[in-house]
Amino acid sequence: MRKIFLAFLLYLSIALGDEAVYKAYYGFIPIGTVEFKWNDKEIKVEGKVYPYLRFIYDYNFLFEAKDNDFFLYEKENKKIRKYTKEKILEKKPWLPLIVKFLKTKKADETGKIYPYKLKKEGNRYIIYPLKSKKVKKIVLIFDKDDNFPKKIKIYGKYFIKLERIS
Repeated sequence: MRKIFLAFLLYLSIALGDEAVYKAYYGFIPIGTVEFKWNDKEIKVEGKVYPYLRFIYDYNFLFEAKDNDFFLYEKENKKIRKYTKEKILEKKPWLPLIVKFLKTKKADETGKIYPYKLKKEGNRYIIYPLKSKKVKKIVLIFDKDDNFPKKIKIYGKYFIKLERIS
């Protein structure tokens, strides 16, 4: 009975939710995947380095956003960390910025979560974080009127590109 109930919950989360999987690049080198899972109550973003690269750098993360609160769990070379909202905004502002934008499709210059300016150029949205020292801009490129962009480019200390694969 319990297995049937869990299978039913899994089916509902897939049927009622939305998700997108991206191939992640560090510069031009493919390094892993990032998966966005979305439903009415929460958003999860999970990233994993490809297994064949783990001997060089082993990194996984899980970002969870519920209501106005969010958490980040990281595993980096056997170290496990949990970040709260304030630490995420300081260290990894691109995650909440992308999630906030995908939820609202509007700029948040007032700074309720993290202030940013938004510029639209055709099918491209450019997010300019107003307080970040690590992220200069985030470019989201949409194919059509999807919930998720086909490409996400994060410019900052490092260049990271996400290309949608499903």
